[in-house]
Amino acid sequence: MNLLNSINRVDQLHQLIQLQKTGTPKQLAVRLGISRAKLYMWIEELISMNFPISYSRSKETFYYEKEVKFTIAFKVEV
Repeated sequence: MNLLNSINRVDQLHQLIQLQKTGTPKQLAVRLGISRAKLYMWIEELISMNFPISYSRSKETFYYEKEVKFTIAFKVEV
């Protein structure tokens, strides 16, 4: 998996969490085209960067406990 694909998938993960439309962890991993283990690695990485991510069993979705703004930017100078 190349860097841009990973970045796009993490951005998609963020958007789904923000909308509270992730589905179960298994469904989300399939949707992102990654393993459940990789999904949990990404979520743990985001949590370690202070993203307030939780999971609701009743709603079957990951969600943010408070508003999160997430921006990915690249700057290339040649």
